[in-house]
Amino acid sequence: MTSDPADKSDAMAQLAKLREQVETLMREKVTPMVSDANDTVHAAAHDASEAVRAGTNSMAASIREQPIAAVLIGLAVGFLFGRTMR
Repeated sequence: MTSDPADKSDAMAQLAKLREQVETLMREKVTPMVSDANDTVHAAAHDASEAVRAGTNSMAASIREQPIAAVLIGLAVGFLFGRTMR
């Protein structure tokens, strides 16, 4: 079984064309989609961080305004947690 040089040349040309199509697809479709997804994840992480920071600041302000109530709530939560873990 001998292979024809023309067949090899044709196969190489088809592979080159396929590679070009894949590169074009990556450049035009996949890379922008990955970039958009990255931007979305980054924005969501930033929003989550800001929400946690705002919640922490709010809780700290509440504790400063009503320290006795905060201590009593902490004791109650600790007691309930301790009873649950037995």
